[in-house]
Amino acid sequence: MKGSFGAAARHFVQDGLAASVFLEENVMDGAVLRPLHNVFSRVVKKRADESAAIAGQPRDLTLKRLFFVNWASTLCEPSHAADASRRRLRYKIGVPARMRVNVALSRFLPFAEAFNCPPGSRMNPVRSCSFW
Repeated sequence: MKGSFGAAARHFVQDGLAASVFLEENVMDGAVLRPLHNVFSRVVKKRADESAAIAGQPRDLTLKRLFFVNWASTLCEPSHAADASRRRLRYKIGVPARMRVNVALSRFLPFAEAFNCPPGSRMNPVRSCSFW
């Protein structure tokens, strides 16, 4: 698991920084996805078609995709926080939102299915390790 999450993290951090420094945060982010997604899916199945488009939203924003958009938005940082993100990485005090979101989602098959990520792409690696 450590190697898999480390490999994913390396896609999103600068060279020379050990991705394993942030292993605990990346594993925790990945660990919450499955139970949250399961609850969301159960509620949606009772009420609507998961692949249906959402009224008033772009056609490609289906309920399946909405879960991931909403989950990622809970970790959003303001665009002016880019410098703060670099400092957090440099001083090893926290994982930037972009890395937290992308590492967790790149290890979660329902995300790849919802967004049609091709196998072998950054967001759907051929070799990966899921927390669950």
